[in-house]
Amino acid sequence: MALGNQVSHPMLTVTAINHGRRPVTLTAVGVGLPDKYCYFTNSNVRFPFVLSEDNPKCDAMNDAKTTALELKGEGYNGKLKMKGFYKSATGKFFKSKTMKFDLEGYSTFRE
Repeated sequence: MALGNQVSHPMLTVTAINHGRRPVTLTAVGVGLPDKYCYFTNSNVRFPFVLSEDNPKCDAMNDAKTTALELKGEGYNGKLKMKGFYKSATGKFFKSKTMKFDLEGYSTFRE
């Protein structure tokens, strides 16, 4: 996050929007990889988070460089296909469309 005229470092953002009237309780956020789920442990959002008519949107952010370095440490490299996700209190996963995340580009980002 940046204040004033500063520019923030890159963030990986996963957004959930509840278009319905019934509240939805979210319990976790992260990215889905081809072989597993990686949960954001240092997100700006605290869980459980309730999406309701009064508060229908949740934007969870995680530092892109930190995420890239963690994934590289687990043996991933190159441009990785991933999906953002939220997990609900009922165990349901809500997933985004697939995106490509450039591990090399984000892991070497300089502030």
